[in-house]
Amino acid sequence: MIGPPSCAPWDTATPEAKGETPLPTYNQEAVVLRTRDLGEADRLVTLFTRERGKVNGVARGARRAASRLAGSLQPLSHIRCQLARARTLDIITQVELIESFPSVRGDLTLVTYANHFLELVDVVAPEREAGDLFPLLLGGLHLLAAGVDPGLVSRAFELRLLAAAGFGPALRDCARCGRPVEERGDLSFSPGEGGVLCGECDGGALLRRSVLAALIYLQEADLRQIGRLAVDERDRGEMEGLLRAHLTYHLDRPLRSLAFLDTLRRGER
Repeated sequence: MIGPPSCAPWDTATPEAKGETPLPTYNQEAVVLRTRDLGEADRLVTLFTRERGKVNGVARGARRAASRLAGSLQPLSHIRCQLARARTLDIITQVELIESFPSVRGDLTLVTYANHFLELVDVVAPEREAGDLFPLLLGGLHLLAAGVDPGLVSRAFELRLLAAAGFGPALRDCARCGRPVEERGDLSFSPGEGGVLCGECDGGALLRRSVLAALIYLQEADLRQIGRLAVDERDRGEMEGLLRAHLTYHLDRPLRSLAFLDTLRRGER
């Protein structure tokens, strides 16, 4: 659960309302990761910012019909915002919408992939720590909006997020012995070992070299070029299964977005 326990006070009143000195403010570019209701009219918003990483803020009165903040503070929105530093939770005072990704929101499959990206960032990103994830998140959302194959975008996003979080799979060298796997017999993949295993260190799920080549391309190529990769359905399924196992092992939790994606696929059959 985000924020202090329910028994702790939520002090979101502005200093002006209390007759105090105004709080210092700061500006951020951000993507809205998630929101939840707070009190009778406020909204707790989890932002992923370019400079400060994950930040929780309160949008006061955002659930009222006349609020100017509500429309721009929806999950997936790319925004510029101003926040005032408060005692417990910072207060979102101004919001400018940069991009709402309407083509993604209007497609159930695409918005499910987008929510997968948001959930992964929410899970791995530390509080108030900038890193390389902001351009990755924004780039992934723009690729979905541009109509690039969402499965390939998702695999590339997962690989790069895992690497940025410090537990990306080893693909070029054996995760156990460290030697290059290029010419070392049959390959396998083990999330527990940390990636690909060579033939002499076998111990995971069998990995075909065509799948490995696709994974390496998606991990290393310019993100804008991944739509050029041709991958058959068998390799697509194996890549997704291997990366899902790797995510589950290292995050030590199921991902709701993937469960919903599975439900969506069953409904399409």
